Amino acid sequence: MFTHFVQEIEGVAKIKDGYNPATWMLEMTTVSQEFVLGVDFSEIYKNSELYQSVQDLLSTLIPCAYKNCKCDL
Repeated sequence: MFTHFVQEIEGVAKIKDGYNPATWMLEMTTVSQEFVLGVDFSEIYKNSELYQSVQDLLSTLIPCAYKNCKCDL
């Protein structure tokens, strides 16, 4: 999911078939890559629908975990 998100950022190289996604993410999201691309990955993420959906999910799961209840997802 996150690799797809990062690949949608203009200028980011697509992951090659068979390449380790974790390694690719570490290579693509470095400060030097931000400089080369002229982007701020954290700002892009904070302003994304993905970020908002994660926040929405967490707002459901966290209170549920403290109450030891079952969540309907």
